[in-house]
Amino acid sequence: MSTDPSRGSTDAEEREIMPGVFMTDFRRPTANSSNNSNNSSNAASSDAGLHGDETETEELDRIVAAMADAGELATEVELDRLRNSITHLVRSNKELHEFDPDGRDAELVEAIVENVAVIAKQQRLIAALEDMLLQRFGRKPRSRRHQESHYRDAALAEALQADGGAREAAENAATLTPSSSASASATTTATGTEQAQQVAQDQGAWL
Repeated sequence: MSTDPSRGSTDAEEREIMPGVFMTDFRRPTANSSNNSNNSSNAASSDAGLHGDETETEELDRIVAAMADAGELATEVELDRLRNSITHLVRSNKELHEFDPDGRDAELVEAIVENVAVIAKQQRLIAALEDMLLQRFGRKPRSRRHQESHYRDAALAEALQADGGAREAAENAATLTPSSSASASATTTATGTEQAQQVAQDQGAWL
């Protein structure tokens, strides 16, 4: 999703979901995909796709090994990039939930769910990279303090709460009647809160 107001709505890969906010479907091939050869220099980045039948664990190990060879500074840069990405994904989920609080738009619900999955994956990579910095270079990352405050930010729990509520609302949409919508909304909010609390506890184990 992009919030850049300069992006025109004529882009075939984007649709405007609210004023100034566009959602892009990256799963469809783009006309300029062949012009991204400069991305080859970022092979060690955590954005690199799976290699063949590579599992997520194998991908994680490969990225950590590549960053270890790249050195401390490159690893710090990658950690900052990952944290910045999480910040934007959390903000995106909050905006999507505010725009569609009942989860009636299946595409927006799917976007929220995908964002939560990416956030979790990036958190696992951050933890692995920090462990590598400590084991290989004997120190914690310079931005450790910022990371701790970031992951304790209520915005992440709020985004996960939005995800939980939106998903359940979408799943129940086909069977809900107008008279039952209000009670269902209260149920989804409670479910989302429980999920957010559990995730917050899980994250606290490695902070």
